[in-house]
Amino acid sequence: MRVRLMIAALMVSACATAGGVAPGVGGGVGAPEAGVTEAAPPALGSGPPPPAIAPPVAGADEAPATVPAEPGVHELELSIDDVRRAARVHVPVLGAAHPVLLALHPLGGTALGFERATGLGPAGTADGVVVVFPQGVGLSWNGGAICCQPALGRVDDLAYVRALVERLAQDLPIDRGRVWATGFSNGGFLAYRLACQAPDVVSAIAPVAATYAIDCAPSPAVALLHVHGIDDDIVPYEDVLRAPPERPIPRGAVETTSAFAAALGCGDATVTPFPGGATTAFPGCAGGVAVELVSLEGVGHQWPRDGWDATSEVLRFLASQPGRS
Repeated sequence: MRVRLMIAALMVSACATAGGVAPGVGGGVGAPEAGVTEAAPPALGSGPPPPAIAPPVAGADEAPATVPAEPGVHELELSIDDVRRAARVHVPVLGAAHPVLLALHPLGGTALGFERATGLGPAGTADGVVVVFPQGVGLSWNGGAICCQPALGRVDDLAYVRALVERLAQDLPIDRGRVWATGFSNGGFLAYRLACQAPDVVSAIAPVAATYAIDCAPSPAVALLHVHGIDDDIVPYEDVLRAPPERPIPRGAVETTSAFAAALGCGDATVTPFPGGATTAFPGCAGGVAVELVSLEGVGHQWPRDGWDATSEVLRFLASQPGRS
């Protein structure tokens, strides 16, 4: 409660200083054709079984089972539990070991749509990052406990991610100590699940408009940048009773980030306002990792691009975090 009130007070002050309107933050990627606005969710526990074949990434009947060690965008296909799983891999100019970013689309989205909407592929490869856009089964991810059908409870997305990283390690010079995950909404739920249940795979995550409802005590420690619009009415920032009744949300952004920080033994939060938002940082976390919450005024359920740009800020944060030996 104390952290929540501090954020609200500081943001009111920042907006007043800026003339009462957060400049440029209300926009962002959110149109259906952009691939980052979620479809209306089915009721929990309902829906058909997941399809036997995940949706094609770019229309190809078959994709290679290996990634060429050359710059460009390559399609990859793996078989997990007899289900074809596809991904698009952006490979930079190769040199020494490269970090890997897993970019996870929202419910109802696609790998290609999320790639086009966020621009993470070219932005990441320009900095030497291998950027991977996996495809969820039934346009969804098994984010654990509450989100989302049809993958929820039926698809082993942890196994898929493990196999995907292993394949990349065989084909490309990647740094296994710097594997990161980001995702929007349902994709962010899976990013949290990776941190909580596969912390040996990822060293840092940056979920946008997401939460988690599973036991979580990452060991080894995983860095966190949580990004959330205060006006989000799908995964509410604070008032979880605003969430759709068919998909209840257990806690808001502040509670989610605070719980993660507590699990890593972080210290008391400090809040730093900026025009249109505030950053809440939890110092002294295990492993020297950072845990931060970015709260954005006038932003709903979206991947923000105007004003505070999630694409560049996510990449900046992830690159700043310590790797593992």
